[in-house]
Amino acid sequence: MVSRRAMGGGGGALMVRMRMRLLAVATLLTVAHAGVLAADHAEMRGALREIETARRHLESAKHDYRGHRPNAVEELRQAEEQIRRGIEKAGAAKEEQ
Repeated sequence: MVSRRAMGGGGGALMVRMRMRLLAVATLLTVAHAGVLAADHAEMRGALREIETARRHLESAKHDYRGHRPNAVEELRQAEEQIRRGIEKAGAAKEEQ
């Protein structure tokens, strides 16, 4: 068996460089995967935030507009739930692939 030293010395430095490269690649893959997860369903998540904001505005309104405000609040709650279910179902479908 040929030792690392016999192959040109500095085997330790080569191993350190290889480990550093492997660590860099692993880090890049992790960051890239996190970016994909964050981008998944971005439009749905954005819509959910907007609907939640609209609902909170309506909930804090003083006037009920002859029953239309409470109805709108309830319908926004239902829309929030539908969006959450859609995101959940899309995530489950993606895991099945």
